[in-house]
Amino acid sequence: MQRPGPYTLALLIVLAGSYVLQLVLESAGTPLVYHLGLFYDLDPSLAWRVLTYPLVDGSVLNRLLGLLFSYWMLAPHEQRWGGPATLVLALAGTLGASLLCLPVGLLGFASPLVGLSGLLWAPIGRLLVDAADQPVQVFSLRLPNARAAIALLLLLPAASALYNHDVTPLLEALGAGAAGYFVGLTAMRRALRAPRRPPPKAARKHPFQVIRGGRDDDDDQRPKYLN
Repeated sequence: MQRPGPYTLALLIVLAGSYVLQLVLESAGTPLVYHLGLFYDLDPSLAWRVLTYPLVDGSVLNRLLGLLFSYWMLAPHEQRWGGPATLVLALAGTLGASLLCLPVGLLGFASPLVGLSGLLWAPIGRLLVDAADQPVQVFSLRLPNARAAIALLLLLPAASALYNHDVTPLLEALGAGAAGYFVGLTAMRRALRAPRRPPPKAARKHPFQVIRGGRDDDDDQRPKYLN
């Protein structure tokens, strides 16, 4: 099992601790979910909820599964791209999911947004950049490329939307996946535009060459310098 990097580990601790705080405050009669979850209204003083909804969740099982999948998705990303890039990806996915759900929710066709789905779909969307034409393994299935893998994974929120008559899971997946793809595309373009460092210059040879020997006797073996 891959060891999580410091950014992934810190993020998992924050997400686990926030849910424990949610449970404690709910037992005391203060529902934290109404302060941090994304409920669809036009109150500008609650604008932070487009980013804070992953801090709360609907059930203990959802949070545990979300933490497990977050570890699986973000730990390899941090190992390859670094901690700051992983944090940017997580925030972009969270924001992308909420911005797509918000207008639909204002029309009354989406449920309130809580949980880690937006954070999870961002690294999946980035696969379209990092592994566009490479084989991808989803659990025990080996698929030809990232497009096939994402199409298969999208069947899960699509089926949930049809079964529960709620498009929120599908909107989360699409919004966060698009944000992850944009982050990956931006990173790739920045890497292509970055100036390449010139190869190191070869060490300059000295104009004189040292030759050992030059006399037959063994008492004086001083080097001779020839131009």
